[in-house]
Amino acid sequence: MWYSSTYLDEAGREGTATLEARDEQDLHEILHRQGRMLLRATTGKAEVKVKSRRFPPKKLLIFTQSMESSLDAGVPVLQALESIKDQEEDPRYETVYDGLCERLTGGGSLAECLQAYPRSFSPIYASLVHAGESSGKLPSVFATLGSFLEWRSELVATARQAMIYPAIVMTAAYGLVLFLLTFVIPSLGDVIGKLGADELPTASLWLISISATVNENILLVLASSLALVIALVFAMRTDRGRAILTGSLNRLPIARTVVSTINIAQLCRTMSALLSSGITVIQAMELAEPALSLPTLRNGLRQSKEKILTGSKVHSALQEVKLLPPVALSMVRIGEESGDLPKCFDRLGRMYDREAKAAVKRALSMLEPAVVVALGVIIGSVAAVIISTLYTAVGGLGR
Repeated sequence: MWYSSTYLDEAGREGTATLEARDEQDLHEILHRQGRMLLRATTGKAEVKVKSRRFPPKKLLIFTQSMESSLDAGVPVLQALESIKDQEEDPRYETVYDGLCERLTGGGSLAECLQAYPRSFSPIYASLVHAGESSGKLPSVFATLGSFLEWRSELVATARQAMIYPAIVMTAAYGLVLFLLTFVIPSLGDVIGKLGADELPTASLWLISISATVNENILLVLASSLALVIALVFAMRTDRGRAILTGSLNRLPIARTVVSTINIAQLCRTMSALLSSGITVIQAMELAEPALSLPTLRNGLRQSKEKILTGSKVHSALQEVKLLPPVALSMVRIGEESGDLPKCFDRLGRMYDREAKAAVKRALSMLEPAVVVALGVIIGSVAAVIISTLYTAVGGLGR
């Protein structure tokens, strides 16, 4: 639902904005994260709703770097947007730029324009831009965003690296087992029928029965497999799907260190980007929470925020819920006492980024032999059953 809202900003000035929210409470929380206080709101008209399109990471990075370069050179925001729009060749994204330019021409701030396209620009992105507009440091904020997006792309590449090898081997194993069940085992059944063996091991009977079922429903099996893959891909695009998958991976001994380290690095980098742009600790925690995929870390961050709201210091709140390791907590305490939390979280982000890459390498070094052994056990078991079946059949023929 869209709302026309009237608010007070941090300087006490009254302003208006048209924002999308589930209800008025959600609208209040959105404005609160921007450092604004809601005065009144009315339901907007249906035609204010816009078509938002998700920006690929590379396109969002190019947009951010182009805005940083233009604004740093003294180009006005509207002119910078129009220049980016003129260079856009894809009409789907050109529509987004057209809408941004129209809203900016109509008197809205850049942050408000970005908030109208939530699929294109995340709440963290829009909040950082709002902080840059409020402080007059918009070029430096876009530079921070560019660095953050580059790092996140590297993080995604690191996570994908850890998943590629197991995915390829599992796909190959599945294809090989399906080939055996579809082509090899049926031929074995025909041979057994000609030999006339009527007493086979239980495992052989099961294997022949499973093969017959797969053969009769091969199209259904292939369609179900494809549907499962598509469902997993779409689930990974939702917060709940990522949380379920991350929670499942976190229970595996090999993946646990990788998942937790990557999430801690994500938390530290996000906090660094938000705090360095002038956003308060509480607002930074509210914005960083949805960016985390590990449920335990999200819950810990939420509990830490509640403790800070009751008067606890940042490092004390993080320590009570055991959100970070002891070494990281010591650095946060020193950063808080020196009034330099943004740089502290930046150092932690770089440290855990290195640890995440090292954890991926260690996990891959352990995972590769484990997957090969598992594949050998699966194929070896099927082969053993086939050989046992043939031996029994030939033995029965001799008798």
